[in-house]
Amino acid sequence: MTSAAWRALALGCIILAIGFLAYELTLPERQDFGMEFTVPVRSPGQIQVTSVHPGSPAAQAGVRAGDLVHYGNTAIQRAQVMYATAGARVQVRVNNARDVTLTAQPVPRVNIPWAVTIIRLAFLLVAFLLAWRRPDDPATRALVAFLWCFGLAIAMNNGVLPWPVLSLIVLQIGNLALYFLGLAAAAAFAARFPSGRAHPLADRLCRIAQVLAIAAAAGVVIIAWIPHSSDAISIMNAVFLGTFVLITLLVVATLVVAYVYGPPSERQRRRWVFLILGLGLCGPIVDLIVQAAFGFQEWVDQLSLLPLGLVPFGLAYVILRHRVIDVGFVINRAIVYTGVSAVIVAIFVIVETLLGKYVEQTSHVGSVAVQLGVALVLGFSIRAIHTRVDRAVDWVLFRERHLAEALLRTFAHDAPYITELNVLLKRCVKTAERYAGVRAAGVWLANSAVYRPAQSSFAQSPEVDENDAAVLAMRARRANVDLPSPDSSLPGALALPMIVRGELLGMLVCGAKRDDETYAPDEREALSLLAASVGHAIDGIQVRELRERLQALGRRLSGLGDATDEGPAAL
Repeated sequence: MTSAAWRALALGCIILAIGFLAYELTLPERQDFGMEFTVPVRSPGQIQVTSVHPGSPAAQAGVRAGDLVHYGNTAIQRAQVMYATAGARVQVRVNNARDVTLTAQPVPRVNIPWAVTIIRLAFLLVAFLLAWRRPDDPATRALVAFLWCFGLAIAMNNGVLPWPVLSLIVLQIGNLALYFLGLAAAAAFAARFPSGRAHPLADRLCRIAQVLAIAAAAGVVIIAWIPHSSDAISIMNAVFLGTFVLITLLVVATLVVAYVYGPPSERQRRRWVFLILGLGLCGPIVDLIVQAAFGFQEWVDQLSLLPLGLVPFGLAYVILRHRVIDVGFVINRAIVYTGVSAVIVAIFVIVETLLGKYVEQTSHVGSVAVQLGVALVLGFSIRAIHTRVDRAVDWVLFRERHLAEALLRTFAHDAPYITELNVLLKRCVKTAERYAGVRAAGVWLANSAVYRPAQSSFAQSPEVDENDAAVLAMRARRANVDLPSPDSSLPGALALPMIVRGELLGMLVCGAKRDDETYAPDEREALSLLAASVGHAIDGIQVRELRERLQALGRRLSGLGDATDEGPAAL
């Protein structure tokens, strides 16, 4: 599949997932028929009634506190009870002795906490960003799949779809399968990020986790339709919970092995991402262990969302702040304008809500006047709001990058005042290495039809002639050239031309970045300014040296002429 096709598919799935999240907010709660209950740890195929609401369907059917209620042995039977729609009549077995018919009553919409919805949207929005910007990177694709699966699966099974079978397929079977498939994607990302190459041990752990995850997802789909007793459900739940914990531990182990045994140059990028994923997955592990030992505990389940909820927000922060994945530079403006819009909408809503309650009671005209006044104030202050949000975004996310670029530009302005060529070249190379974050850099200067390295920190710095592909591109089009090129002998990752008086005086060559990221447009712009300024500074030094040589030669010739004139007179 091509990158464009994969991007279209991923973005389409993410948009559909966001639409499903919005639809899920409108779903009614699961039916409980007026019973409060617990799920026995040893027999989760039935429930233990703790209390019955007076006048409820359960009370009318004679269900009492302490009764054991069994929903059935087949998936369809259990789904008809668990996901019953309003008015449906379902049959359950009480104390394994008598069958009872319950009528489902209308219930309100599900009361999903806004924090859960925000966490799920954060998963999907970060996945959207990565799918949009990095469709060609296999490791990033795996991360997108993980975020999509978990963004959908979290808290999915809290509502009821129009048909019980559909609820069973989507909210129960689909929910569990998404968790397992998400872990398989997380294992692939852990092993191969960021270079796409996995250490043999990390690759082995990844493959084991993927085989278990895919087998578990297939098992969920198949076993759900096989009739089984409450004891069988207990065994299968224990197997699936244990498998989930085991796969999660394998993913964490893959993260650790990939970090420890991976190339040292990749550790900086792996550190933050792996730490966030590892801590996030610890939440479900603790939740499932507690559930297996003591049964479902709502407060533990809710607390487990905290570390898991940090995953999308943490990833968004390190992607933008530390640029572990090369997408940050394209959304600076988007964040600014989104922030401005959020501030404006929030101010308008708050002011309109607070004032509208009081003004509208006395005068509708006054309420309209207040709204118009708020709109005018916001309209005149939008520039100030934009400036402040822009500064806040830059300070939080892009401060170090902007500082490094500013230092590159500062040296570019200082370069023309350096009077010694060797000093200029050494400082140029060191500045590029330090503030552009490159592993090596060098300056090649023209010498007749050949360009030779005048200052370089590359391990190998070959000469190139004027017919070299990269040199031709810089001479003909004045363009920055991405390296390596099949027809160029220049080392590194980026070559920037030094054009002086329409001719290619030389070039600044920068190696790969220490964090293995690509060069952002603003970095290219700053380095281009640096190369152009250093090129003019080199030309100025060369012209001055040539002038001084000509003057010295003139003085020498003048001295020889004087000696010749004085010779006959002396005779």
